[in-house]
Amino acid sequence: MIIKIGTDRFWVRASNLERWAELLSSLPEKILSKSKKDMAKDYLYYKVDEEGRIIHADEVYGLFGVEKVKSSLTIVGCNFIKRNEEGYVLTEGAVKLLNQYKNHEKWEKTLAEQLLKYSLRVRTLALALLNGGTMCFEKGYMKDFITTSIHYENKKYYVFSSKPQEVNINHLLNTYPSKVLGPYWREELDLLEGEEIKFQGINKEEPSLGSMSTYLKIPMMLFDYLGWMKEGEEGKYTFDKQRMRKDIDARVFESLILDDVLNEIEVLKALILNHSDARGFFPLELVGCLLNDKLDRENDRNDDQWIDHYFITGIHKGLFKILDHEQGQPRHGRGLFGKKDYQLIKLEIIN
Repeated sequence: MIIKIGTDRFWVRASNLERWAELLSSLPEKILSKSKKDMAKDYLYYKVDEEGRIIHADEVYGLFGVEKVKSSLTIVGCNFIKRNEEGYVLTEGAVKLLNQYKNHEKWEKTLAEQLLKYSLRVRTLALALLNGGTMCFEKGYMKDFITTSIHYENKKYYVFSSKPQEVNINHLLNTYPSKVLGPYWREELDLLEGEEIKFQGINKEEPSLGSMSTYLKIPMMLFDYLGWMKEGEEGKYTFDKQRMRKDIDARVFESLILDDVLNEIEVLKALILNHSDARGFFPLELVGCLLNDKLDRENDRNDDQWIDHYFITGIHKGLFKILDHEQGQPRHGRGLFGKKDYQLIKLEIIN
């Protein structure tokens, strides 16, 4: 299935978290309009130009969900408003957000949850940050998003960049396309679970990178406001898994966790496969740190302590055993219990 992706549009000012809730408050649940243009003009009182474009209202477009034209399917927004036979209607997510907003409940979490369910680029960021990736701000926390990158699986992605020549969000988007699409769009679009997914742009092969740093930073500011960002070592940031797990629906959270992260031995096998040499030796420190990030164990140990504890405990439990070991190079880092001759190890996983 080829799914086209429009440009993500959120509220214009990052500080104005209430903007979408305010716009939705001006709409009835059933909207008798033939087009987005008519809806914006008749209900929200936006001006429309001669070509039918809504003037100075990019934020409105992000409220919609999917557009179907013949055999073409395009996801354009966060699915607060969808088309029906009579015009448009507010979705369940919109009604829930409005009820909480009007009752002064914790509507900001519901807003963030909707983005995590339906914005494909937001899901892409979340997948990386919840599965071992880290976000690095070159010029200070939440500053200069153009130079900000996500480090994931030993690769650096400039996820807020509009430059096609850089390793950008499209490269990350297509790493796990089925997982990025998630269960909510699958249900909305009535797609089979195993159906192969490929993302494309509206007018060209690659999804648009236009205004990426302008708009995609806005969800990150919302997540920061909710306290979901957690600082790690050397100014690297990731999502606070435990806090997010408490704040959002369990199904939403689990939809963002890769299946292999739930099985630590499978994770270990994959990391060894990706980082071992032709003989099967791998750098203990590198694989151990990546494993620690992915499993996100709750403890007060630093990386060295965690690695020593994990591998010795696994050996004692009979999960694996060390077949061989040798001294590596300075770049291979610390060995087991700080021993140089255990910098590189060869492990046998006992099934």
